[in-house]
Amino acid sequence: MRKLEKKDQEDIKNKSTYIKSTYKFFILLIIYLLTINCTNTLKNNEEDFYAIDLSVKYKSEINTFQIEKDGRALVLIRKFNKKDKYYNVVFNEKEMTHIQKTLIEMDYSKCDTVNKTIYDGTQYIFLLSNDSINREIISGTCEQLKTSGKLVKFITEAYREKKKTEFFKSLEIIVPPDLPN
Repeated sequence: MRKLEKKDQEDIKNKSTYIKSTYKFFILLIIYLLTINCTNTLKNNEEDFYAIDLSVKYKSEINTFQIEKDGRALVLIRKFNKKDKYYNVVFNEKEMTHIQKTLIEMDYSKCDTVNKTIYDGTQYIFLLSNDSINREIISGTCEQLKTSGKLVKFITEAYREKKKTEFFKSLEIIVPPDLPN
């Protein structure tokens, strides 16, 4: 075999160095991306609320949503002077991600109370809980939590578009007991 010229040896050495540095870069990039993904997954799982209780009061009805972390929800529709209706609905993964993300990103640390509570229009109460936190959000009481109103609108509009399964149908059939003497 012929002896490699000095220039050829340098080219081979440079290519080898380039391949090694590229290989190291991709390994570090993969490790970095896996670390970010694992951290975000753990962070989301720790902070997600496993119980979302939302009651929304309109002029002639109250809608109450008990939403579980997996998207299953029990909804009570109470219209004044009518029988209550109970429904099962399921919020999909995209909707639940939006709901959880909005709730997590709200700034709960500062809350300037509004001097005058406004009782016109839609009123709502959120009761949120996970392993370490129990929170209450009441409409019109905190300037920093105004985004909760948009979230309430999102939840109620998503509910309206869902296939609803009536729950507790027997309540419509059974006759209430007589009043005590």
